[in-house]
Amino acid sequence: MLLTKEKDQDIHLPQRQHQQNEFWIEILLDTPIGDYKKNALRRTVAPYLINIKKLSYDEAFNITKDWLKKCDKIIPLQFNVNAKIKDT
Repeated sequence: MLLTKEKDQDIHLPQRQHQQNEFWIEILLDTPIGDYKKNALRRTVAPYLINIKKLSYDEAFNITKDWLKKCDKIIPLQFNVNAKIKDT
């Protein structure tokens, strides 16, 4: 797996570490959280679904929207879900 740390630097992760990184993100997608939803969306969930899982925009959008709906039950969202996902 190749991650871009900065424009000119690449980090190569061993396959095992790549699988471990995916594992905790899949757990996150099954776990609604109360705080830091926007950060998780922007920094973790959206890039994972698009770049790692290689999902289409519509598939990633639907998964993200479902996750945010679960999070909304913990602490109500204070942003428009559709707008925030599109902004990400």
